[in-house]
Amino acid sequence: MRETLSSIGTPSTNTTRISSLRSALFGEGLGTPLLAIRREGPGFCSSQVVLEVGCGAGNTVFPLLVAFPDVFVHACDFSPLAIELVKEHGAFKLDRVNAFVCDVITDDLCKMIMPGSVDVITMIFMLSAVSPMKMSLALQNVRNVLKPSGTLLFRDYAMGDYAQYGD
Repeated sequence: MRETLSSIGTPSTNTTRISSLRSALFGEGLGTPLLAIRREGPGFCSSQVVLEVGCGAGNTVFPLLVAFPDVFVHACDFSPLAIELVKEHGAFKLDRVNAFVCDVITDDLCKMIMPGSVDVITMIFMLSAVSPMKMSLALQNVRNVLKPSGTLLFRDYAMGDYAQYGD
C-alpha cells in the first residue's frame, strides 16, 4: 500500500509511524512532527507535491525524499548559496526536486510552479525573517500555488516563547 503526506494537528494513535517519521525528518528528541503518514481516506493519492519555502541547505527536503519515494519537492530560498548547497547534495535529483532562488515577497511563485499544484507547503522559521508588514504578501504568494484542498504548515517564533533570546 502506498503512503502519502498529511498534516496533523493532534497526537496520532499510531505513535510508531509518527516516531519513525519524526526520526526520518528531524532526528531523535525533537517535538511534535509536522507531517504524518496516511495510507487511505479522503485526499489520498499516490504522490504528493511539497513546496518548502526557506529550504536552507535542504535539511527537510532530503529526509522527505527518503521517507516518501513518490514525493516531488519544490524548494526555494532567498539565498543563492542555500540553493547551491541543495543542488550539490548527493541525493539531489532533478526529477524529484525543483530548487530555485526566490524572494516570496517580490517574486511570483507561479512563474516557477504551476498555480494550484502543491499539496503541502512548509514555512519553517521563515516568516520571522519577513517584516510583519509584508507577511501577508508572502502568504498570498504561496496561496496561489497551493491546491484548494492543500495544507500550509508553518512553525515560527511566538511572542513570549523566549526562543529568540539567548541564555
